[in-house]
Amino acid sequence: MTCDFLEKPHRWQTIQWPIVAAWRALRHRDDNYLGAGLRARGQPLGRGPMCHGNCALASGCGHPSIDRHPAQPPSRPAKAKDHFAITQDLHSAVDNREIRPYLQPQVSLSDGQSTGMEALARWHHPSHGMVAPLTFLTSVAEAQLWHKLTDTILHDALSAMRDLEEAGIFVPDVGVNFAQADLEHPHLVNRILWALDQFDLQPNRLSIEVLENVVVQDAASPVRHSVNSLAKLGCHVDLDDFGTAQNPFESLRQLDINRMKIDRSFIFDIDQDPKKQDMLAAVVLLAQRLNLDTIAEGIETDAELRVVQKLGCGHGQGYGIGRPMPLEQLQNWALQYQQSPHPHTSPAKLA
Repeated sequence: MTCDFLEKPHRWQTIQWPIVAAWRALRHRDDNYLGAGLRARGQPLGRGPMCHGNCALASGCGHPSIDRHPAQPPSRPAKAKDHFAITQDLHSAVDNREIRPYLQPQVSLSDGQSTGMEALARWHHPSHGMVAPLTFLTSVAEAQLWHKLTDTILHDALSAMRDLEEAGIFVPDVGVNFAQADLEHPHLVNRILWALDQFDLQPNRLSIEVLENVVVQDAASPVRHSVNSLAKLGCHVDLDDFGTAQNPFESLRQLDINRMKIDRSFIFDIDQDPKKQDMLAAVVLLAQRLNLDTIAEGIETDAELRVVQKLGCGHGQGYGIGRPMPLEQLQNWALQYQQSPHPHTSPAKLA
């Protein structure tokens, strides 16, 4: 969804550079500011303490369908000697569907309606149990399983959409993350269209989630071709983890983006940090000027939810709304959520 505003440099700079300056100042504060590790948190929306992993992905590392904010800690400590075994097991894990998507709900922050869900990979190892996403993160690339894993997550996510509809639950779209290697594949568009046709779903039921660190080199870039071709066909395009790249604005110029997904590092404790509130307000203003929607990731407390709502963010996602969960649990969550008289004021009562 590129627009004329971006093609007029003097107009673009009037809003870009103040936000760039504020964004850089925010990132250069102390390391604890953006919370890259495990931190103790307050009560999450009416529930007891939960795990709050927020290990950022290294640039170009790991499959983006893997949750950057895992729902639970590793079942056992990750050790170097396990790495080879994990890599060896990955091939059979993908073939045997041990890795499958957990679905995390997304809701409107204006009326509380369910507006979508994101598919996040989970590995149920036959011997080790639940393997933490970051444990097998790098192994996916080393085993050259990018495309195969993406196809698995895409297939199962679209299958979940169909199953939800058969259960009387309508979810507008599902977000599937695509890595640089996926977006550069020459047959990606056809693979996606085939998958949508298999489940008789229209392209607008799928959101293509593009990590902000995906590199768009020039107008002839295969990434740009794939993303913009899918956008023209009707797929939604989300710019994921907005605010984490060195230049968070280049993708907005190059790609037909529909929505900015604001990284959880800007949402963490936002109710206690006026600087973060100013930063989020600036990002929301930028999105409005570019006619883009917004979604805040990582909402975990009532206080965070209220601030994000007040600042005008369009949608919300996070453990405080609903954890990533298998399809069966999501069906129960959705049915209960629909029955809530005021879901937008207290979404976590049913999470």
